[in-house]
Amino acid sequence: MNLTATIAINRPAADVFDYVMEVPHDAQWRSGVVEASFTSDGPIGVNTTGFDRIEANGRSMVSSWTKRDSPSKRM
Repeated sequence: MNLTATIAINRPAADVFDYVMEVPHDAQWRSGVVEASFTSDGPIGVNTTGFDRIEANGRSMVSSWTKRDSPSKRM
């Protein structure tokens, strides 16, 4: 299943990227998030990994992620 959503945020891309990559913020911007955690050790940086557990419509789903370069480093 692929889910896609778009939202306009009036902030620099790097600020938004840094905010959403902070795991404790997940429940603030993603409805249904009930657990979020890092799965890698060490400082947060490129290749940091983690997961989110989401509950919606009576179902539970786990998504895993890997941090990539910040948009400001690619521009």
